[in-house]
Amino acid sequence: MSISFFEDKEGHTEFSEIRNKKFKNVKLFKTFFSGSTFWFKVILNESKTELEENLFLTLEKPTIDHITFFRHKEGKWLKTITGGSKPFHSREIENRNFVFKLKRINKKQTYFIKVKSFSSLLFPIYISTKNELDKNKNRELRNRFN
Repeated sequence: MSISFFEDKEGHTEFSEIRNKKFKNVKLFKTFFSGSTFWFKVILNESKTELEENLFLTLEKPTIDHITFFRHKEGKWLKTITGGSKPFHSREIENRNFVFKLKRINKKQTYFIKVKSFSSLLFPIYISTKNELDKNKNRELRNRFN
């Protein structure tokens, strides 16, 4: 897996344009607060087996204001719009963080995430299996009530 980012300082870049932009390694992402819109490109390598694998991408920051998640499915790009400024039911998965369904198949998959927020933009992005996602959710619940 690889994650890279592009800073759209004016916030006007459309999805049709973003795929041709030059993205930087996410390790260079050092912005705390910014008026910019940020695009993240997540590349999921092909499965090592013939089996499909259901995975989950988590943006671990429940206060991100605006998120648009793009996935390529059956020849077209589909988008999910969510964020802290949207109703909770706009989330793909009921979770305090923003969690999106991925599917690892026998070819490389690319996903795009558009993020605009007025809070800090430093947050972990990670991919997990269903079991790992459930463990993290249960751990959060236990910590909240202990």
